[in-house]
Amino acid sequence: MTSREIHDYIVHRLQTAGGSIDLFTRGAIDMIVAASGGMPRNVNTICFNSLTLAYALAKREAGTDEIAEALRDLNLTVGGAEPKPSRTTLELPLAFGQTAQSFRPAWIAGCLALLAACTFLLGRF
Repeated sequence: MTSREIHDYIVHRLQTAGGSIDLFTRGAIDMIVAASGGMPRNVNTICFNSLTLAYALAKREAGTDEIAEALRDLNLTVGGAEPKPSRTTLELPLAFGQTAQSFRPAWIAGCLALLAACTFLLGRF
């Protein structure tokens, strides 16, 4: 898809959902166009992840910082280079900045708690 088609696609998807293009800054749209490679699936994923992040940060629109973090999480780049947020990575909120390994201990603890609860409940019958 061309950049104009991607823009129209995003507008159509947002209007169908009852929203508007105002949910993204102009710079954010440009980053989505550059990083998506013209593939609708990438456009959808980048938009969803960046809007989810903006919501988690209580923002009314997704800007270049949210797009950059979504691209990092998705291992996508803009124009073959790493996306450059306007702030340093250390200054960004860690809403979705954690790595997969940082979730591993919590996941293991949750599974063990579930296993213990099931064992306790099944032992009562």
